Amino acid sequence: MVMTEFLGLNPKCYAFRFQKKDLSFDELKKSKGVSYATVAKTIPFKAYKKVLEEGNTASRITTNIGSFNQQLFSFDTNKIALNAFYDKLYMVDKYHCEPFGFNPKENYEYYNEFINN
Repeated sequence: MVMTEFLGLNPKCYAFRFQKKDLSFDELKKSKGVSYATVAKTIPFKAYKKVLEEGNTASRITTNIGSFNQQLFSFDTNKIALNAFYDKLYMVDKYHCEPFGFNPKENYEYYNEFINN
């Protein structure tokens, strides 16, 4: 297997394409808090790329089954399935991030070389 493309929006929210040994392509998509069926059926790989490039969100309606007083019922929930906003790290630009309080004065040349390559 060879990974050909990776799109990571947030931890536990990513998608990647890979090539199998028989030279066919396949993709794996994950999104935290959204059911596997919803991700597999309603969120294409292009949606991950669009959310990353535009910096917006993508919502999906998920159907759940619950019980109240031993009565079963189903309900629909509008969930944010894909989100490009990440507040745990400082975003240098659209694709690069660094920890809050990070000071690149130490090893400044190494840091610039790492970011620019």
